[in-house]
Amino acid sequence: RDDLVEYLRAAYPQRCGKVYKLVSYWIERIIGGQADFSKCKDRLIASVPGSSIGSLGAKAETWLSDEFLCSLSGSNSLLPPSSLKLIYPTVENVRQSLEGYAAGFYLPYLFKNHIRQNYLLHFFHQWKSDKHGRSLAMPHVKSYAGLDENSKVNWILMSSANLSTSAWGKLEKCGEQLFIRSYELGVLLCEKDHPEGLLLPYDLPLQKYESNDQPFVQDIIYPKLPPDLFGFQGSCEVREASK
Repeated sequence: RDDLVEYLRAAYPQRCGKVYKLVSYWIERIIGGQADFSKCKDRLIASVPGSSIGSLGAKAETWLSDEFLCSLSGSNSLLPPSSLKLIYPTVENVRQSLEGYAAGFYLPYLFKNHIRQNYLLHFFHQWKSDKHGRSLAMPHVKSYAGLDENSKVNWILMSSANLSTSAWGKLEKCGEQLFIRSYELGVLLCEKDHPEGLLLPYDLPLQKYESNDQPFVQDIIYPKLPPDLFGFQGSCEVREASK
């Protein structure tokens, strides 16, 4: 309860005018006991302020497999980079999806960032969700999970936070200061609070990119590939046709 109130106050200060009044209405009721949090087992993970989707740095060690991976593990010791696995749709995942290339509107990964961080190919895994019947529905969910050596889910975080230093923050001043740019809010579910088990939105084991797989990049047209279900060959082409 206190975490939610603190976030709402930080994200919607008095200068927000009408929005501030609306949020204040709910803050007063939460503090006044008119909202029941007694059954809540999960935790809010929030950050403030700012907003952007940017680069992860020129090398994996710059932030991703060093600072970020260490933070997820809750340990001060570095884990092997191979323990970090990222799920992001391939071009073929998007092309063959229910919406075709139009599904790429929800995947804001641009060429200017992609060419600076090709190392991500070593971490990327395909989007696959046969278990939930959603393999052809492209994801726009930002989820993070910790699994043990037997692929048991220890925790899962559903969040608004993209995989970026803007959303997660970056250590500065020799590790003494964490600088965060974005307003983000998520819910952390821990296995110990859910004896029934935690569900992932994708299939296990993860399927690594094949040698010819490429991540979907939003501002590229793919003329050498067959068109999608609607006859388009790239996200930009769909955008122009819709104008």
